[in-house]
Amino acid sequence: MHNAIHGIELLVAGAQEYAPSKVADGLARFQDLGLFIEIREVQSIVAGSLSVFISEFTASARERQKGITITCIGRAGDMPSAVGDAVAQWSLGVLPVLAQWRGKHSCFSTSGQVETQGGPFDLLAGPVIARGLFGRRFAPRRRRRESLEISVACPPEPASCPKTSLAGAV
Repeated sequence: MHNAIHGIELLVAGAQEYAPSKVADGLARFQDLGLFIEIREVQSIVAGSLSVFISEFTASARERQKGITITCIGRAGDMPSAVGDAVAQWSLGVLPVLAQWRGKHSCFSTSGQVETQGGPFDLLAGPVIARGLFGRRFAPRRRRRESLEISVACPPEPASCPKTSLAGAV
């Protein structure tokens, strides 16, 4: 449970634009979105120099109710960093879409309409987070270092949104 507590602390610290506050261990309220976010630890594994944090992030309109649940898996050299990796994935890949859905602008998401046989429906799209070795297509090489590259381009409407590219080593 202490990993989920650490995760909520990181999430609250990193999402100030949505007026988050910690409500309880593993639970935060995002005032500006009208959502509660709960982090539940599914499993944590330490195997030599690799730590893995498998978690479920649930966003709901009411405290501790069913909602949208996303599984995130964080990996790093130590458990606090693995928790941070899972929180970062959710914050970059899911939170912008939830914000757009709740009426807030996010440079990391866009919306559109899709026409189906049943009629039109709104589509919200967030960034695609790719993780792994880049430049070699499924090359069966053993490497200890893995690169993480995230590229996000803003929708053309908001002129204030810059193009963003984050790259680093994991």
